[in-house]
Amino acid sequence: MSDESTCAIQDELIEWTNQLLEEDEWYEASDVACEALALDPAYPRAANALLRCYLHHDALREMERVLFRLFHPEDLDYDSPHQRRRRLAYSYRSLSQAQLWDGWYSSDRVPAPLSDVAGVLKEGLSALNAAYCTGEAQAFEHARAAFDQAEAACADRPALYWYLARLYADHGFFDESAEAVSHLISLSEGRGDAIRANPEVQRLWAEVSWWREHGDRLPWVL
Repeated sequence: MSDESTCAIQDELIEWTNQLLEEDEWYEASDVACEALALDPAYPRAANALLRCYLHHDALREMERVLFRLFHPEDLDYDSPHQRRRRLAYSYRSLSQAQLWDGWYSSDRVPAPLSDVAGVLKEGLSALNAAYCTGEAQAFEHARAAFDQAEAACADRPALYWYLARLYADHGFFDESAEAVSHLISLSEGRGDAIRANPEVQRLWAEVSWWREHGDRLPWVL
């Protein structure tokens, strides 16, 4: 739970969020709500503030219009689990304003510190793409096996966990993303390094935690 000083800062940000919502600035409000959430993802008021942003009438209209073009409710597999994950993933990609995504889509995805395991990571990415598009359990298992192999062989585990956390989140696998962030944070315990305090790590942790807990409350995803 948040301490009193953290709660006070979060409450100030939530108040700012509420003011922006009153002005129908839901997109700006959602970024402020995410800032509050990043201070402590377990704070219910911050989670509810972000939900209010996404339930704003303009947000609902915009997201439903976009998603309708990509996922028509009359499609035979519209209600399948993997299509729901794709709607969640697309929604997250569209709505997240975190700077941690800067350059993500223009790069070759495998950062230089992971060059020693680049081949197996690309194999895992190919399998994860297949799991994302088709929902095949075997493809997802193949991806996990490749990533486990990379974990056992790579020299820079923090870089690997950070890469996998973003890769999973980008594909809507929020449980797996949170697991990777948790591994990353655990590396800082007792070492006094800056991983736990990294604002990008805190932001991703907050966002994927929110989406795995509250994503199914968004009408356009259902």
